[in-house]
Amino acid sequence: MDRAVKGSLIALALATALGASALVFAGDSQDLGSNLPARPDVSASPQFHVYQWLRNGVTYIQVNDINNNVDFAVATGGGEVLVLPIGHPELVNVAQSASASGQSIYASTAVTISQVAGSFMVVAGTPTTSSAPIATAPTMTTDALCSNPADCSQAVASPTH
Repeated sequence: MDRAVKGSLIALALATALGASALVFAGDSQDLGSNLPARPDVSASPQFHVYQWLRNGVTYIQVNDINNNVDFAVATGGGEVLVLPIGHPELVNVAQSASASGQSIYASTAVTISQVAGSFMVVAGTPTTSSAPIATAPTMTTDALCSNPADCSQAVASPTH
């Protein structure tokens, strides 16, 4: 199968899962797409806030700036990354593999996010190299909500090296 066709099919499958899951987010003003989601901040950088959700096997990751304005969000599953139409998706570059470079913002086994020259690099999979340790964020489930969003934004996951 042609690589472009395979990629399109995977993206379509991820988008279909996203469509079903997006309905769950629609009514909650303190969730995906909001400036202050009811989630702990799992950012590896003091310059950004990162929030994540896990729904139906798809991990959603939202990156906010230091003032909690939404920069962008992605959905990831099965080694694929889909940039969501939230914030400034035009600033996001997605790669299947690359060395971690720039300012590390977030890393998990599913995706690594860094800021490079004013844009964001999102790499599917585990980081290959790094000049500094990257925090590995725990996976948040739908039951792991914070009762006070202000408290959630102050909670930073302990980095693992």
